[in-house]
Amino acid sequence: MVESLLMPALNTSSAPSPKHPSTTLRVSILLPTRNARDFLSERMESIIRQSVADWELIACDSHSDDGTWEYLETFTSDPRVHLHRVPMEGLYAGWNECLRRASGDYIYIATADDTMNEDCLEKLSRALDETPDADLALCPVDWIDEEGHPIPGSQREIHRFLDSHLSPGRTRISKESMFLMLASFSWGVGSVTGLLFRRGLLKRTGLFPTDLSFLGDAEWSLRASLATDFIWVADTGATWRVHSTQASKRFSLRDAWHFRQALRRVLDDPTSPIPDRWKEVPGWRKQLLRPRTLQAEMTTNLTLANIVNHRSRSLGWCIEAWKVSPTILLRRIASGFSIGSDWSRSATSIFSEWLTTFNPPWPPAHLQPEGTPTSAAYRTGDHPAKLEAVHAPATSNAADKVTPPESRACNAPHLLMVCTDFQEGGGGHLCLLRHARRLNASGIPTSLLAQELQPLRVKHTFIGASDFDSVHLIPRGRWFWPPLIYRLSWTIALRRFLVILEGVIKILCVRPDGILMVFNGSRLSHWSWVANKLRIPMGVIVYDLRELWADTPKERRRMHADTRGTLKRASILWFVSEELRAEYLRRVPELDPALCHILPPIPGRIEVPTPGWRQEFTDCTTITFAGGLKSSNHDVFRALMSEMRTSAGRLVIITQEKRLASLRQELQDYHDVLELRAIPQNPPDGIKWAAANSTCLLVHYSFDTSAEELSLTSFPSKLLEYSHLGLPILIAAPANTTVGKWAKKVNWPLWLDSLESARIQEALERLKHEDFWHFCVSKSRQYAEGDFCPDVIHENFTTEVGEMLGRPASSLGREA
Repeated sequence: MVESLLMPALNTSSAPSPKHPSTTLRVSILLPTRNARDFLSERMESIIRQSVADWELIACDSHSDDGTWEYLETFTSDPRVHLHRVPMEGLYAGWNECLRRASGDYIYIATADDTMNEDCLEKLSRALDETPDADLALCPVDWIDEEGHPIPGSQREIHRFLDSHLSPGRTRISKESMFLMLASFSWGVGSVTGLLFRRGLLKRTGLFPTDLSFLGDAEWSLRASLATDFIWVADTGATWRVHSTQASKRFSLRDAWHFRQALRRVLDDPTSPIPDRWKEVPGWRKQLLRPRTLQAEMTTNLTLANIVNHRSRSLGWCIEAWKVSPTILLRRIASGFSIGSDWSRSATSIFSEWLTTFNPPWPPAHLQPEGTPTSAAYRTGDHPAKLEAVHAPATSNAADKVTPPESRACNAPHLLMVCTDFQEGGGGHLCLLRHARRLNASGIPTSLLAQELQPLRVKHTFIGASDFDSVHLIPRGRWFWPPLIYRLSWTIALRRFLVILEGVIKILCVRPDGILMVFNGSRLSHWSWVANKLRIPMGVIVYDLRELWADTPKERRRMHADTRGTLKRASILWFVSEELRAEYLRRVPELDPALCHILPPIPGRIEVPTPGWRQEFTDCTTITFAGGLKSSNHDVFRALMSEMRTSAGRLVIITQEKRLASLRQELQDYHDVLELRAIPQNPPDGIKWAAANSTCLLVHYSFDTSAEELSLTSFPSKLLEYSHLGLPILIAAPANTTVGKWAKKVNWPLWLDSLESARIQEALERLKHEDFWHFCVSKSRQYAEGDFCPDVIHENFTTEVGEMLGRPASSLGREA
């Protein structure tokens, strides 16, 4: 039926449905529209196909002129559909028109360009049915593009946090915890497309404010979080569409200020039920406003590096900041346009601090059917203050796109990767280049500055012209000439100066907004000094303790000096593990812990057929190791092969061809259970062979930690690489190593914390049972889609690069 009437009063009571006289409607689906025809068909299809039976659709159209109203009229024959023409007064005015007409027990706002799973409303409403004292349920929200295709690794930060830290199923989050979460995470709840709430909740929250641009739901969700507990329903979902015409495509300075104002109004409202004990915390209001204040400051673009590199635009940025709020401009001037240490803090870190400061009920409780709380739903046993990075499950294994093109800003920053040297096998440089290729592919212009490679030292192809905006090489041979012996030191110093000078000239030509580099002890202090003098923000990735590679005390002292100089000048630091971060904070006490982040090594994608259980595994266990070797960790090989002789097993080692002869001689006593293979010309082929011919893969460190000290601080990238192959992974490492601590923490099913014969025999025998093999495979896949997902690792990296540059991650890409 079609109605055009005056605005009725807000209905928050349970009135009988005209079509069901004895009952109230279960769900009111609200569909506010204004020129939404392009995506309306998909939205209507997702509504009609809902598995919940008792619903009404309230569609309020604000005089669309693109065929939206005519399309909606085709549904008038359905008695569940009610159409209304309402005044064109703005986004949230249309939402409020729908709310005033709703009569169902539950309300779902169906934003016209988004969709939801078929079981979304059924599972959300059932969760509220079984938890009568909670009034709002929410579910994960993934991103899709204009064609409806999933965007890999894209979720709002709060959804990534909930996905990764709460157990599957339903979880009850206290209202105090939810309020702190919404206040600390950028974008708050993200989108209402994943929310269902009781109509009675509107008595406590009111309608949506209409004076905050497209952020009216930010204030409403904060008020809702103070009014009721939230039920997180992880086993369904909705989608949020990224497209060129949406209201929330860009996040300008004015929008960032509105986002702050939404929180400020809730905190300053005398009727807001802020807990009294929070108000006893010194500076509580300033603490809660701090993240959104910093977000607004970062959105101004007023940093020293931006002003130096973009002088012509600086005045415009200052005028824009003054128009939005003179206070924010004065704050930037008072800071000297510097990048504060708080800028690099993650929302997870802030939320963890608030858990200690404001002490809300945490962790949340996992709910059984009928809403009965059981054990804590938090996935890790860490104290909240120890939370660092958030890793969410992968939404797809598609190509390496990270940032949706529609959300990119036109003034994309330019990043420069500085690689002073490459090592065979890649190591940290390979991980950096993987990030670089993804950054460039997602529309963030990225160039590479490197010394010319020596082909005999480099086995893999590191540089592809298509992977970067530009590649700048410093020729190795240009500054070599026959030196006079008595002036050798002068010659070396002059050559070093000229190489740095050429690098400085190239940097000035590129004029990057930020510099990224891997710390490997190769005189990076020179390049960090250059970046510091040119006032360019610099990020450094640290993958191991480089001083352990020194051959002499003199070289170790030089590396230590390089370490202090490089890391102290960095705007942000990434460490591969918490142990490595703690060790560097001990060695370089001047470092600011707030600038030190955790960045796991990003795995590559090697497409392999999905391995399956084979009957031959019951007869012989084949364990494969692939990669570079050190003689110090051969103790694990010997222990495994000793037991394989009695347990029908075989060890396959795939390593560099130059190592095969010496390895064959060192392990000649085990030739009957050992197979040696050279890494193929195309290294991924070796991994593919291992995936097709192995029972499981091996990740190990020597049990003599004094001979392999790096195992105490470094996290093996092989573990992340192997997890994506769909095979069990055997970890052999002492309990005091980084990977040993991790295996113990996650209760890894195949972990040898000693080389005792009985432990090894037990592992070999268990691998011959199909059920245990499949269990180990599921464990590998769990981490491949969660903590080890390259999309999520890179997305977190991109967010922190944005913090280094003083810009939100959503503004980093080029204009689509």
